[in-house]
Amino acid sequence: MWPFSKKDSVDSPGRGMVPIGPVVLTDEEHEECQAFVSSVIGQKSSEGNWYMKKELVEPFKRSLIAQCMMGRAERFAIFASSPGKEDYIEKACVAAAKAVGMYPLSMNLYDFACILHKVGKHEEAKMVFKEFLRKHESSPPNPVDEMFLKQRDVIAAVRHATHELSK
Repeated sequence: MWPFSKKDSVDSPGRGMVPIGPVVLTDEEHEECQAFVSSVIGQKSSEGNWYMKKELVEPFKRSLIAQCMMGRAERFAIFASSPGKEDYIEKACVAAAKAVGMYPLSMNLYDFACILHKVGKHEEAKMVFKEFLRKHESSPPNPVDEMFLKQRDVIAAVRHATHELSK
């Protein structure tokens, strides 16, 4: 069963849902993400510092951390395909879930679904593909989202998710 819901336990009696706190990174994850963020924004341009509207700085940083965590999840999913490395399945899923929790961009949901599918969690993958399509259709992108979505083939992702749900 998908462990997340937007409704709290008052609105969904019997399901036992309670609000969750912020995403907590391990020391290792924090170090990896810090290095990733520094590699992207830690350097000055040839003209000096980088600048961004104040209200976009925090979402931008969260989106970078989510990118880092999704990359980590993808590495773990690759490792999980090796014999004797099944413990990486859980690590891949946790890293992907943290990426989505950190920055719930629709494409992060798509990537999470692909990782679940890759590690053999096909029913869970279908649930996340479905959520990806719902979020893609219902959430207009903000400027940070637009910047990251331009780097991706969203139309192909929608086709792929739709195909996976039709199976």
